[in-house]
Amino acid sequence: MASGLNIGAFNLGIALSAWLGGLIVEGMGLAAAPYFGALIVAMGIALTRLLGRLDTPVAPRRTVAAE
Repeated sequence: MASGLNIGAFNLGIALSAWLGGLIVEGMGLAAAPYFGALIVAMGIALTRLLGRLDTPVAPRRTVAAE
């Protein structure tokens, strides 16, 4: 089941990217496509860095016993 969902999400991403790329080329011309590609790569890097920070385990707090 998980493998099927993974393949489905991959195919959906391909289809949406092709559709969005077609809209960009039709509306702004072929010269605009690399700029949008660079923007998507930058967003992916930023999202990866953000998720990496959120996934970092936090050290447990140490409590000091009252004297």
